[in-house]
Amino acid sequence: MKNPLTLKEIGFNQNDVPAAVEDLLNIDFSNPAPVTKVGLTKMLNSAFEGRLLNRDS
Repeated sequence: MKNPLTLKEIGFNQNDVPAAVEDLLNIDFSNPAPVTKVGLTKMLNSAFEGRLLNRDS
């Protein structure tokens, strides 16, 4: 049995990235780095494809 490694493999639809980003931006949580729309979009798109996201990307 292979464990899923991407958002795609767990059934996440890439078209839902913008809505997920907006939902995440509305959550008040502590994070050491600034949480931005651009950063979250890059992170979710990378996770969808299973690509590692460079911290400076």
